[in-house]
Amino acid sequence: MTTQHLPTPASLPDAASRAVARGQPLVLLVSVRGCTACEWVRRTVLWPARHRNELVAVEIDMTDERRTLQGFDGQRRTPRALAKGWGIRLAPTVLFLSAQGQELAERLTGLPLMDFYQAYFDQRLQQATRQLQTGRLGRGAIRSLSLNPYGLT
Repeated sequence: MTTQHLPTPASLPDAASRAVARGQPLVLLVSVRGCTACEWVRRTVLWPARHRNELVAVEIDMTDERRTLQGFDGQRRTPRALAKGWGIRLAPTVLFLSAQGQELAERLTGLPLMDFYQAYFDQRLQQATRQLQTGRLGRGAIRSLSLNPYGLT
């Protein structure tokens, strides 16, 4: 069963500003078309929370070279260029972003230990939300624990 993709915003700063106005980070899923791990994250974690109005989540396809969207630097870029700029080489990757595009919590890369993914996600979402509430914005540590074969070089 395939779940509908999350929306791809025309502007990441606008999407992030909407999320932050609600006291939430922007949750950005960086995916690849046909990626079963991406599908699992979308269907199991992100769509249910989005439907419960618990988060603002959007998605970009890290292989998309046709569409453009406004990045946090104000420039229009392809999703592929944005993913490359963030150093993302593996899907799925989930980022927790401020209105300025800063990472507020450690990104989730790949799909390590499916049984614990929801707990990892919830922990990072809480950390990112706390960062917004306290005003201590900083880049989270980037670590990749992955068993996912969908990489981009």
